[in-house]
Amino acid sequence: MKTYSLLYLLATVLVVAAAALRMTHVIERPVFYLIFGISIVLSFVAGSFKKKALKKELE
Repeated sequence: MKTYSLLYLLATVLVVAAAALRMTHVIERPVFYLIFGISIVLSFVAGSFKKKALKKELE
């Protein structure tokens, strides 16, 4: 698996797990927002890795 695919997977798992924990009131709202923000940052990082990988493939 490529690095950016793993980062996308990690971001998705974080969001789903945080949503499930928030719905069951295990975590508080600020913690949920923090995890959600981390997953957004991971998605941006994965996107930049994907662009670099595609650029290398085209060369």
